[in-house]
Amino acid sequence: MKNTNYFKYKETPGPSNTQTLTFGPGAEVPTFNAANDVVAYCIQDNAGNINRGYYPNQISGCFASTNMTITPTLSPATLATHYAPILKTRLNTPTSATFTDNQKYGYSFSENSTDAGCFRGILSNNVTTLVTNQLTPRTETTLSAWDTKPALIKNTTTPNTNGYYYYAYTGSTNNTLSISTSPTGTGTKSVIVEGGNIQINTNLEYTGTGKTLLLIARKNASGQGGNIYINPSVTRIDAILIADGGAVMNGTTTVSGSTTTTTTKNWISNPVDLTNRLTINGRLYSYNTRGGSLTPQVSPGTDFDPITTNIGKYFDANVFHADGTPIQAASYDLERLRVMLSDGNSQCTTQVNYQTFTTTNLPALLLRPSGYAGGNCGF
Repeated sequence: MKNTNYFKYKETPGPSNTQTLTFGPGAEVPTFNAANDVVAYCIQDNAGNINRGYYPNQISGCFASTNMTITPTLSPATLATHYAPILKTRLNTPTSATFTDNQKYGYSFSENSTDAGCFRGILSNNVTTLVTNQLTPRTETTLSAWDTKPALIKNTTTPNTNGYYYYAYTGSTNNTLSISTSPTGTGTKSVIVEGGNIQINTNLEYTGTGKTLLLIARKNASGQGGNIYINPSVTRIDAILIADGGAVMNGTTTVSGSTTTTTTKNWISNPVDLTNRLTINGRLYSYNTRGGSLTPQVSPGTDFDPITTNIGKYFDANVFHADGTPIQAASYDLERLRVMLSDGNSQCTTQVNYQTFTTTNLPALLLRPSGYAGGNCGF
């Protein structure tokens, strides 16, 4: 945590400034370390105008996964693992036949379209075999009673015992499943949403021997769904998140009658709403970007500024775009999914503690089918 010093001044009427906040020995702020201290100020001038703010006011953020060659860190900037130089090297490297825009700006699905097609093929094959062909999908838009909501075996009233929670939507409205409680019980639990999105409204805590949670939102042939929205208040998710055809974003979903409405949040428009660190204990597969809304600072050159013109980077499934608005690009950017003033905590504002598996404990939906010919990948 940073040390915060608060100051409030009201200027005495006169032709010149009468109050100055100074730093140094004997001043209002005798010692100040930008890495550990923040000054919050409120100033009112003779005309009654009020100016509030913080110093330093550079918000920052970063994305890290423990399976990266180097796990990036947020602060202090003196660490060899500080994210900014690592990300700058990546973003400043010219694209070529051996270093594509996907490799430059992507992560997981968006980083390698060939591997993404392979992974998604495995998932599609297994969902069809283990879920679609055997279970009846639900159509309600909330999941809270984990013990009573497993999908029913087709043509029966019997819940499946494999931990599958299967939902399917056909329209462009009322197609987001909201999850507001952590799973109960034990074993692998898989939430599959076809043609819809998933909204995570609460911390999902599900760890321990034999416990694995998969959250899978799949875009359908009509282009509906495939996104996972995370309420900005959420700080911990114990799950493998798969936005199959879409992205992971900050957002809130409300229901009015038969319509669900999702409002997304991004670091350019809503920085104050996104100051909670997010830790994902599992994995993340999606079509997000890394740095798609950022431009490297020239001076002082230690971090990044938001883009201000329509040069934002984003992915529409496998297709890379470089004409996004700043807000559009910010919504997809993992490097600023969550932001804050540098606070002395080295962990990135969004971090994936990557969960590893063996072939004996990998969830059935992620197992490579025998004879699969869609590529050489494997979860």
